Amino acid sequence: MHRPVLVTPAAGLPVSVEEAMRQCRITIDDGDDVALAEVTALLEGYIGAAVSHLEGWNGTLGGVVVIGEQVWKQEFDAFSQCLRLPLSPVASIESVTWRNSAGQIATISSSEYALKTDAAGVSVCRFRNSYSFPSDLYEIAAIAVTYKAGYTPLPKDIKQAILLLVGAWYENREETVIGVPVASLPVSAAVETLTFPYRRNII
Repeated sequence: MHRPVLVTPAAGLPVSVEEAMRQCRITIDDGDDVALAEVTALLEGYIGAAVSHLEGWNGTLGGVVVIGEQVWKQEFDAFSQCLRLPLSPVASIESVTWRNSAGQIATISSSEYALKTDAAGVSVCRFRNSYSFPSDLYEIAAIAVTYKAGYTPLPKDIKQAILLLVGAWYENREETVIGVPVASLPVSAAVETLTFPYRRNII
């Protein structure tokens, strides 16, 4: 399977700076715009890092979960009745295209396929039984399924896991803790517990 390609990233962060400030117990005096700007930049960086740590192809949620609504493209070398979409949750299929040996691209009518998701949350692009698959395909990545994926709204436990990561990073600005035997900071057991139900393995 080819690596998924991000087409359109999420519109914003899944956790607000105000929520992160409450988690970190940060208070700023009214009118102190400089301090607010500094804290905002710091927390936005932590929130973004927490999201990157959890979601997407390389994330600790198993490389399949998308936290915010995004558009992705998945390429395949050949047609089959069901083309698996590796990221989840999938909201809709935006388009399915194929490329011939000359490099020309054609779009398949949406009436020829449908999005199907099973009880485990695995989604596929399923073609109609009567659909005649095109031949003369380009040698690699001939088929592309562009689809919308991501949690909207974000589950509360994933949101809490992000806040826990942000709080831990805010309190410990360095990779190591000094004063006791130096040790790299571990991932919170609470974060592991909160995100466990969403972990899936790539097949």
